[in-house]
Amino acid sequence: MQIPDINLRVRQIIDLKTNGNVKKFAESINIKQQSINRLFNIDTRTGKYPIVTTEILVAITEMYVDVDSKWLLIGKGEPYKNEKSVLKVADPGIEYSKSDKNDNLIIEELRKQNDQQRKDIEWFKKEFDKKQEMIDVLLSGNVCVKK
Repeated sequence: MQIPDINLRVRQIIDLKTNGNVKKFAESINIKQQSINRLFNIDTRTGKYPIVTTEILVAITEMYVDVDSKWLLIGKGEPYKNEKSVLKVADPGIEYSKSDKNDNLIIEELRKQNDQQRKDIEWFKKEFDKKQEMIDVLLSGNVCVKK
């Protein structure tokens, strides 16, 4: 059995963000290390790799706002957003200094992006669940074909 692509993408983020240190990564996203470790081992009860939970995906995108949620969920694009999309603000002429005004603009923009990422994750989760249901039905052999 091959490890799911999404699990491999989580592994890639662990490697990029914490040099492969699962404990440090789990702490950084406030998820139990055991939950992360499980993603990379076949569950002896089911004989399958566990699927990455929505909780883990949301935690990753909240902590690491530079990670592209579309890439994380479906593998399209690059692991990192480009710098402009992470720090995109309404006025491109703003200079990024340590002023509170600029910090607040950046924080507000990141919050908006975070909210959009949450919506994207929820949509992808629903789509994933639908596809998983279809796969489970097909694998169960309880498929009724109309002629």
